[in-house]
This record gives sequence, C-alpha cells and structure tokens, in this order.
Amino acid sequence: MSLLYDTIRTDPEQAVADLVEFNRASLEHRNSFQAEQDDELDDLDDELDDLDDDINDELDDEASDDLDDDLDEELDEDLEEDDE
Repeated sequence: MSLLYDTIRTDPEQAVADLVEFNRASLEHRNSFQAEQDDELDDLDDELDDLDDDINDELDDEASDDLDDDLDEELDEDLEEDDE
C-alpha cells in the first residue's frame, strides 16, 4: 500500500492515470508469473508422461518375457510328451 501512496499523484486525473498504470503493471506481473507456473506445470506433466511411458514399456517387456517363458515351458512339455 505504501507503494501506491508514494507513486500516486494528488491531481485527480493524474491519480486515475497512475492507478490505471499501476493496475496494468500489476496484471502484467501476475500474468507473467502465471505463465511461468503454467510452463513449469507443463514440464512436470511431460516428465510424468515420460515416466509413465517408461513404466508401461517395462511392464510390457516383463509380460512379454513371462509369456515367452510360459510358451517355452509348454513347448518343452509337449516335446517331452511326444518323446514318450
């Protein structure tokens, strides 16, 4: 509040112009801060998406390996049965 007191002129027309300028600068600062936060959130969202993709890839690889192992075991059992 003291910032306003020190910068607003006493002439009514000039005071209104000063307040309008102060409001414009304040909104510009707030919007730039909000844009910066949005960018940071977007970056974090991208990182989470990448991690999610990595985890899904690992799970898919593990499931595929388990399936391959199961199929190999079944094939081995079938071959053993055929040998008997």
